[in-house]
Amino acid sequence: MRGSRGRVALLVVALTVGTADVARAATPERACTATRAAGDGPGTAAVRAAVRRMVPRLAPCLTLRLTPARADGLDALSVRASRGRVLLRGSSRVALVRAVRVYVEDVLRGELSREARRVPSRALLPRRPLRRTSPYRVRYTNNFTVAGYTTPYWSWAEWERELDHLAYSGINAALVMVGQELAYYRTLREFGYDDREARDWLVLPAHQPWQWLGNHMEFGPAPSMSLMERRAELGRRIVRRMHELGIDPVIPGFAGTVPWDYVVRNPGTVAIPQIYLAGPSAPMLDPSTPGYAAFASRLYVHQNELFGRIDSRTVNVFHEESTPIALGGAAAVARTIERTLRDASPDYRWYLEGWKTVPGLVFPEQRGDLFETPPQAVLDVADRSRLMVVDLTGEAWKHRDGYGGAPWLRGVLTNFGGRRPLYGPLTQYAEQIPRTAADPARGAFSGVAITPEGFDTNPVVWSFLADLAWREGPVDAGAWMRAHVRNRYGRDDPDAQAAWATILRTAYGRDNGQSGAYGGADSLLNARPSLTAVRSGSAAPNVLQYDPAELEGAWRRLLAAAPRLARTATYRYDLVDVTRQVLANRARVLLPRLNAAYAARDRAAFDRLSAAYLELLDLQERLLATSDGFLLGPWIAAARSWAESDAEAADLEFDARSILTIWAQRAGSVFDNVRIDDYANRDWAGMTGGYYRPRWAAYLQALSAELGKPLPADQATVTSRFDWWAIGERFSRDRTAFPTRPQGDPVAAARAVERALRTG
Repeated sequence: MRGSRGRVALLVVALTVGTADVARAATPERACTATRAAGDGPGTAAVRAAVRRMVPRLAPCLTLRLTPARADGLDALSVRASRGRVLLRGSSRVALVRAVRVYVEDVLRGELSREARRVPSRALLPRRPLRRTSPYRVRYTNNFTVAGYTTPYWSWAEWERELDHLAYSGINAALVMVGQELAYYRTLREFGYDDREARDWLVLPAHQPWQWLGNHMEFGPAPSMSLMERRAELGRRIVRRMHELGIDPVIPGFAGTVPWDYVVRNPGTVAIPQIYLAGPSAPMLDPSTPGYAAFASRLYVHQNELFGRIDSRTVNVFHEESTPIALGGAAAVARTIERTLRDASPDYRWYLEGWKTVPGLVFPEQRGDLFETPPQAVLDVADRSRLMVVDLTGEAWKHRDGYGGAPWLRGVLTNFGGRRPLYGPLTQYAEQIPRTAADPARGAFSGVAITPEGFDTNPVVWSFLADLAWREGPVDAGAWMRAHVRNRYGRDDPDAQAAWATILRTAYGRDNGQSGAYGGADSLLNARPSLTAVRSGSAAPNVLQYDPAELEGAWRRLLAAAPRLARTATYRYDLVDVTRQVLANRARVLLPRLNAAYAARDRAAFDRLSAAYLELLDLQERLLATSDGFLLGPWIAAARSWAESDAEAADLEFDARSILTIWAQRAGSVFDNVRIDDYANRDWAGMTGGYYRPRWAAYLQALSAELGKPLPADQATVTSRFDWWAIGERFSRDRTAFPTRPQGDPVAAARAVERALRTG
């Protein structure tokens, strides 16, 4: 299938490790000279295939062996020299792939990441054995929303790289949703819906996560039959590869939502009206009733037919809905869900998301008018040996009494909407996650989960968390960062090290409580225009958690390393990312000044500051255009690549654009005073120049014109003349093409920013 990736192109950089580097490392002793692999143990074929994909030049020197599973169920690995080769051993296939990463990073000083693979070309032998044990039995990843904000239109090539990435990160369970719409389609056909009716109820890929969560809004065009079938085939390949690598696939179970007229077509069923954050949601079949069981059972039959038998499903019958009708009781709900899961797989595992407090009286046993997800009443009566609660933010367990004895995972949620501010309190993660594992109140704590709403942001955070999952006890974040920077750039550059030491202390420093589970403050350059804006997307902090002047100093040190590091792909990516953050931080300085100038009716000052604000947007557009990790074009091209007609291409492009802009229909874009348009705003070339800048230019021009009048209107009056949702919809339906390849030089663009900020 054609299509461009919506993230950084995967690069393999072959480097020669010099004698001086070897001496400093004090780990390698000599090089392996083997030209072909030999002596792999049984059961390692899938790992060998992954090695050939990930590190083809090193593959002949690596010998792979699986070791017996440990009695405590924990994964372990080792790396050592043996007969002139590198012997990698692991207690599972995932542990064995993880051993490849340990070898590349700890012995060769390379890096394996989503953004790039910097793999030295010489296979050096470790001087002494390396051993790692993960203290966490389950290492899980993916938030439902990743399938909307990052991966909705990925091809197999992207998924293959991602699955390798999960394996060498040591992940052994992951949520995957590709192709689920075909299972729902077939089930709806069995319950009285014709082809068109069933497809009309389903949504396109970028909006599907909320359908499987039960938050369905019936938004956008219907998927074609061909699209559903091709995505189901991709889903089959993904699940098959996950099994091969030893990653447990977790798929969405039945959250209960059905079409509005379902009870009319299926007499005797009981459906409950719901209200979702984004407006009225589809009704939910009461999970305590036979009607729910009937639909769920048939859905699971179709899932197993399409994807093979899958043991793990996530069923979240209450997510972000307000469900003001009491159900038939916790015991009945738990028994019905468990029965349908058991029928689908005798070895079933029921995953539930630990999330937030939601209004609505749900169970007769419950006191008060609020409940927390998952409802404790369900956990109390379910078979706990089959449960796994994913505490998305890693905070709810503290006031949930460790989920009352139900197995649970501590999540790390570093962004909402896949937004891109530099954020992730690494030192806190290093202290808090091991502390959780040792807390007497931890209950049946079972592992860790990396659960951001979108990937392709803050690569250092993923790398740190993946390493942390294989370390026992606290980790020195400063020491880890020094080694990470050395590996990422291929040398110990003093300017780069100084820069990242400050970035660790600021953007990745301790959370001061103003960011919390919502990640970092997003860019006001992306905000719906307002002189009093403090954030761009809902559920974002209002302020930075660090001194922006310190980060700007770190950025200048990072830029100073360009003469030595500019040829390194990872350096260029990081330079664009940090420069982007510096520009976003400057916007937070300029906007209050614009507000003050308008209040003072000083048109000259207002126009001067307006020009400076628009220059930030222009600088950002030119900067982001130099890196393929910051382009809108590949995101749109990937969506269109799935189409088989011009009309379908337009539908898929609307789906891809609208999730970043209006998100939902107008009626659902504001609910209970919460806006969700711009929730998934992006610091991408194309979005900046094609969407955010025109909005700001029109708004600032209108305010300037108002200042030319004897009695200028207040800001609120001027703002009311703009229909921002309609502007967003027009952009979502526009078909202007955007570049799919980078243009220009990142270092030159960063230096242009530096000159502009120095003189501005």
